[in-house]
Amino acid sequence: MKLTCLNQGKGFYFPPCHMLHICGVQILLEFPLDLSATSVFSPINIGRAPTRDDSSPGKVLKLCKRRKIDSEEEPKFDETTDSNDAFEVLKGSELICAEPWYKTACLHQWDISMIDVVLVSSPLGMLGLPFLTRDKRFSGKVYATMPVAKLGQLMMEELVSMHEEFRQLYGPQEPGCPHWMCSEGLDLLPKALREIVAGMNGLDLVNWQCLYSAADVKVCLKKVHTLRYAEEVCYDNTLIIKPFSSGLEIGSSNWRISGPRRNLMYLTSSVFESDHTMDFDYRSLQGSDVILFSDCSYVHNTEYKVPCTSSASLSSDCYSDRANNAAELLSDNSESLKEMQKIGFICSCAVNSVKAGGCVLISIGRIGSSLVLLEQLSLMLDSSDLKAATSWHSAEHKGCGTNVQYSSSSLPDPIVVGPLPCLKHVSNKNIPIFLLSTSAEEMLAFSNVIPEWLCNQRQQKLYSGEALFSHTELLGAKKIHVFPGVDSPGLINAWQEPCIVFSPHWNLRIGPVVHLLRRWRGNEKCLLVIEHMMDTDIALLPFKPLAMKVLQCSFLSGIRLDKVQPLMEKLQPKIVLYPEDSRIRVLPDDRNLYTILYYTKNETVRIPCLRNEIEAELSKDLAIGLKPKLLKNGSMAIARVKGKINLNLGRHLLGPVPEPSRTFQHEDEKDLMDVVSVENSRIFQRRGDLPVLAEKSSRIFHNRVVHWGSMDPSMLLVALEERGINGTLVKHETSSGFSCKIHVSEPNKAVIDISGSSSVISTGDESLGALILEAVSSTLDSI
Repeated sequence: MKLTCLNQGKGFYFPPCHMLHICGVQILLEFPLDLSATSVFSPINIGRAPTRDDSSPGKVLKLCKRRKIDSEEEPKFDETTDSNDAFEVLKGSELICAEPWYKTACLHQWDISMIDVVLVSSPLGMLGLPFLTRDKRFSGKVYATMPVAKLGQLMMEELVSMHEEFRQLYGPQEPGCPHWMCSEGLDLLPKALREIVAGMNGLDLVNWQCLYSAADVKVCLKKVHTLRYAEEVCYDNTLIIKPFSSGLEIGSSNWRISGPRRNLMYLTSSVFESDHTMDFDYRSLQGSDVILFSDCSYVHNTEYKVPCTSSASLSSDCYSDRANNAAELLSDNSESLKEMQKIGFICSCAVNSVKAGGCVLISIGRIGSSLVLLEQLSLMLDSSDLKAATSWHSAEHKGCGTNVQYSSSSLPDPIVVGPLPCLKHVSNKNIPIFLLSTSAEEMLAFSNVIPEWLCNQRQQKLYSGEALFSHTELLGAKKIHVFPGVDSPGLINAWQEPCIVFSPHWNLRIGPVVHLLRRWRGNEKCLLVIEHMMDTDIALLPFKPLAMKVLQCSFLSGIRLDKVQPLMEKLQPKIVLYPEDSRIRVLPDDRNLYTILYYTKNETVRIPCLRNEIEAELSKDLAIGLKPKLLKNGSMAIARVKGKINLNLGRHLLGPVPEPSRTFQHEDEKDLMDVVSVENSRIFQRRGDLPVLAEKSSRIFHNRVVHWGSMDPSMLLVALEERGINGTLVKHETSSGFSCKIHVSEPNKAVIDISGSSSVISTGDESLGALILEAVSSTLDSI
């Protein structure tokens, strides 16, 4: 078994990616997109819309050269800047003005035709899948749960739809490598952007690809085989693959991969208790030989803290208590309560902004958390004492207000969005909530027809006749409005401010969130709610100066550090593979009964084999024909069997050896062979040779008998006397121990030499030798 980490991931939106080789099968674990890398591109309409002339290599190089000169000015540091860190201050004009490409995991060193299976654990883990399935060399099978496949489809279709804005603006894609990937273009990029594009050593350039089309998405979905939790699927009669709930997102899963001699558990980012999806089913993961710990969320989450730095203190002070209370710690629901507190805090901030007359833009890509946030926000609006809010628009807010229109130069033809009206006096009953997404309507409908994939609390609502999520009632009461985008005709009539808008984003570079940010960025009463990102400054760079408030929230995206060790004690694996980054975070306990291995990016780890023997099941046909023999000590009965080992459904099966069948071309040939067989038996009977043949067959049988155990000379003498054989026992002391000989005098001469390692019978009488062998067999266990 071999494991190669293709990418260690960057949290929830870019899960890790691995290549696993097990039992001769090549398995690709996830194939996501690095959406954070799209921050190097400029969104549409920054100051002015780029023209097709700007996308030409010569024009862009001139612009980059000018921007480099501008960037050589003395950087200005704000109050939050550490003056001891010398870094380059970026400007929005330094971003790449071109149609975005998308960064995938590194597969250029692998033969795509050798990939047999692809396992997808979350919707974000399949965003890069069309890049793989559109390659004609790929012929493998893709497995995912039903919700993951559906939600992944909606995400991919939405990405393609929103990307059309760039294609309408820049025109057809030029063949070959884009200008910003050439050496000259890279040299002119600022250092921070150049590292995102090319990586530290320039090896990431091969991972960029032009976005797939809607037709590629359809081809991809045809190759996805959907499964339910705990549903088995067998690949090539060798591997048994089974998904289990991880609790992270609706339909997200961990995978058990079982082979004939070993099994592995692929443990992804998991949450023990969720308020929308099924909880982490860790009990079904017990009994795994190897655990691939692929939860790297703590590396990119500021809430994860290293409990201590000393291995000794960690073992004595922390792990000893956790070992005693592992079950209690794993069942602790405090993390679920903290997540609800976060959602409550977001709702209160949103309500306060609306009270002040500002608008709220919520751009969170987590489907389950967004549905819960939508419920809680509506309840808080209904229960809050929201007074009349006055218009926040004024002449000093440039770029905002009713007098601003999206002209045809700010949006690709033929999209023209008119002025969005401002509501001067509203009550809490009329605060509109908008969902702007091409997949929102279908996603809302889908979330209410999948009760078996949700948590127990949601399933209880179904039994009581309620909707799984409250957005069905909110839609009926017209408290929320769903539109595909800002250019939807019905949005102009329904729009009023202040309002609350839910709109997903791809690192604030594409989709309706870009246009709304441009509209509200100059108003300090407005609020932007986003998740914590690695490069927040670069993501917000095109919208600076930014007067609106920004609330960065960090949701639980995996297993907390204090639960890793108790979880492993509960699962009791033999080998655990951790990412290299976790070496100082998840310190091993001296009492661990499993081996710890560490993996890093682009390095192959060989996992040792844990079983040298082969376990096989006995077929029904062989079991019926067994004739067990009870051992002399009465502990067990054994039998000899002749069979053939076959591989069936990931298990070895011992079945009967098929008899070679002889085919006859003519029926007369078969009749002739029957006559010859009968005549030969008659000849043997006439000659009196049949007893001789029977004696030879018996001798052959005895030659095949297997004996074991130590021979007792005294018992052998008694067995010989019962058969009329007289002998004398003579003992000798040798360098290797004691040995003895039995000299047989009657009915003929023979010598039986008995030692600790072997016994030899010497006689010239064949009949006497057969009797001695019979006596030896009576004193030993044999079969």
